[in-house]
Amino acid sequence: MTGKWARTADGSVRMVANLPGVELDAISVEVTGRVDVRGTLLIDPDVRVGFEHMTCQVTIRPTPGTDPAKLRSLLVIVELTYVNLDTLRHAITVDMLASDQVEAGGVRHGSGP
Repeated sequence: MTGKWARTADGSVRMVANLPGVELDAISVEVTGRVDVRGTLLIDPDVRVGFEHMTCQVTIRPTPGTDPAKLRSLLVIVELTYVNLDTLRHAITVDMLASDQVEAGGVRHGSGP
């Protein structure tokens, strides 16, 4: 899986790298997940729709000579401050807003009652 999840992880690392004084030469992020599509396809009502597991692999290449202790500090800070990671790990209330109004071209979503 690529896209938004990977971009937000990349951005999170880059934003907090300066806190422990780490300069980055390169960063790559790969997000993978396991999902049983039988729930999404309504094949099995006992299978939940969402992902069962996700892994976010962050590979960081700091500038040469970076203090390993500063790099370890960066990794701790990233795990503490990565918004999507925290959201996934801790259940939150999500409000679903839908509208029954139909416009030319389809249904307008999230516009409220």
